[in-house]
Amino acid sequence: QIAISEQDEIQRTDEVADQGEKTGEVGEELLEIFETEETKSELVNTLAEWTEEITPSIRARAEHFGLEKSEVEQIIKNLGLSFDTSISSLASPGKIEEIKRSANELIASRAKIPQETKIKFEKLLNELSRKKLFDLLDRKLQGNITQKEKILLDVLGEAEHKGQRGSYSSFDDSFSPERLQISLLNSDTLEKYTSTFMHEFTHLALDRSVPASQKSNMLMNVGMQKMIKIAEQGEKNSQQRTSSEKAKTPIKKDPHIAFHEASLAIDESFAHLAAGRYGKEKREPAYDSYKNKIDPKLFQKIYQKISEATSKMSLKEFDGFAARIYSSFMAKGEQNLSIDDVNKIQEATIKEIDR
Repeated sequence: QIAISEQDEIQRTDEVADQGEKTGEVGEELLEIFETEETKSELVNTLAEWTEEITPSIRARAEHFGLEKSEVEQIIKNLGLSFDTSISSLASPGKIEEIKRSANELIASRAKIPQETKIKFEKLLNELSRKKLFDLLDRKLQGNITQKEKILLDVLGEAEHKGQRGSYSSFDDSFSPERLQISLLNSDTLEKYTSTFMHEFTHLALDRSVPASQKSNMLMNVGMQKMIKIAEQGEKNSQQRTSSEKAKTPIKKDPHIAFHEASLAIDESFAHLAAGRYGKEKREPAYDSYKNKIDPKLFQKIYQKISEATSKMSLKEFDGFAARIYSSFMAKGEQNLSIDDVNKIQEATIKEIDR
């Protein structure tokens, strides 16, 4: 009888210990949730303060480009919504683990990364909790992270959205949070966010500077899908020819593509320069990184011409000049053009920039 009582006591003790362990686990989980929410709230407040800080510059630029006040307020509102959407997505159950898996696969696929480095990175990922990620995001906005943490955040961003810092869709007339947005998952500071936003805002403002009646048939009426197919076919033809054949008979670009390339070169040049003028990112574009969309030589030529022409302009003059040059170029694309016509328009635009 005594032996049975002792056994019961041992079993009850084990049950209490198990229950205590489970209670401890639940307590730790609740604590992490609480701390995550606290850090998330700090992150939201930091981003809200930054948005409020750059709002006067947004409104001033909008006035330079002649944008409607209601449209500008919607842009500002949507900027906040895009951050809220990103934060909510990262906080959703299983999202962090999903991104970590993608990041691990990305690193594993890179043959040039030493195996030892891959193992260290995997360990770093395994230690990353939701709370730690939000803490990292909050600190990185102030530039208060280590080089290792910068790499970690940039790899996560590469895995989640191919490292895109910001985006603007000019083929969407509705104002959704996705139209103009800044990516949260990267190592960028608030200073960098200002440069990125002003870069993307320039795309939006230039798009709006062209009246609907003047929007180029080559860009709008023909349709982006057809242009993509033309570009893909040109790339395929190029790949099928030998180097000697290319030297003897270079492919003549389709005028749709040539005009689109030049418009992008102008658009991106002003966007990169705006990033430096309104933010602190003063550097030339990485021309080769755009080679799938713009001929690097053409891009460099146009960027340098615009840079020289606008170096002594005020911010208001810069924006006005950008709108005038871009809308003037786009207006010339309303008619059916040959490749020679497009080349002449490019040269005429460069002379107009030089004036």
